[in-house]
Amino acid sequence: GGGGGVVTKVAEELIAGKDASHSLLSVLEVVVERAAARDKKIQQERVATALEMSRRQQEQAADEEKAKNEDQEAEDAATAAEEEKREHAAQEKTAAEEGKKKKEVEDADAAAVAEEEKLEQAAAVVKEQEEVDIRKNAAEKAAEEAATAAAAAQKNKKEQASADAIAAAAAAEREKLEQEAAVAKQQEEAETRNKADAKAAEEYAAAAAAAEMEKRTLEQAAAVQKLQEEAEMRKAM
Repeated sequence: GGGGGVVTKVAEELIAGKDASHSLLSVLEVVVERAAARDKKIQQERVATALEMSRRQQEQAADEEKAKNEDQEAEDAATAAEEEKREHAAQEKTAAEEGKKKKEVEDADAAAVAEEEKLEQAAAVVKEQEEVDIRKNAAEKAAEEAATAAAAAQKNKKEQASADAIAAAAAAEREKLEQEAAVAKQQEEAETRNKADAKAAEEYAAAAAAAEMEKRTLEQAAAVQKLQEEAEMRKAM
């Protein structure tokens, strides 16, 4: 380069026998400058290479970080989806269990109501039977009282005043029996309309028939008594 002329000049001076020290100094300076320039260039190239390597490493690290983040995001999304799926399944299971419990409670309530109705019906049947028995006993008692009254009337037929009193009592008793028979008949009809227990209906009918028979007995007794009283009166006249 620019140092070629200096070297030639030094050579010429040495051949000529001159002092070439100053020229040698110049040559050295050139050599040193060139070496420094070369070192600087090498240094610059090394720095550039190092920078390039660093840049590439950073890019690679960034790419790896990005890929890692993407993988993590995908994993997080999958985990979230799985968690949501589990929660949904748990909610469905809970809802199904609640529905089952609710149905069990409703079934139990319905069974309790049915049982209560059954008990009420049974109680009603028992009560009806008791009422029938009470009416039957009343009819029997009335019949006994009427028979007693008739016997008393028969015994005391000679005493006019007593006979009149007994006749009045018998008439009252008969009226009472007729009323009871009418009540029994009405109840019987009502029970028949309501399709009640057939046994109860039969007992009502029996009570009514007994009352009717008792009524006829009393009427016959009264008729006999009346005839006897008329005969007595005719005798007395």
